[in-house]
Amino acid sequence: MLKTKAGSRRTRGSRRESFRPRTRRTTLTLPEPLVAQAERLARQRRQTLSAAVAGLMEQSLRSYRLEQHGGPNVLESLQKAFAPFSDEEMLLLDGIVMEPVGDAE
Repeated sequence: MLKTKAGSRRTRGSRRESFRPRTRRTTLTLPEPLVAQAERLARQRRQTLSAAVAGLMEQSLRSYRLEQHGGPNVLESLQKAFAPFSDEEMLLLDGIVMEPVGDAE
């Protein structure tokens, strides 16, 4: 029977596992300039290269999915949201207050 020290191993449902998704080790062949850029980004963000690349991949795949499924275009969404407002109401929303011009007397 194999004995282990108590507390030497984290079990499923532990605190650490809740912060990090399951990972899988893999090997990728990438162009050197691309790896250099990713390493610079990782240093700037104070991350590991793996974390930086995973974040970039996640952003890219999310954008790709939106494009493929005709996801919302931000500009179109804003135009639709503000379409019902008149020009005067838009000025108020923008924080522009127009005062009438004329004789003050």
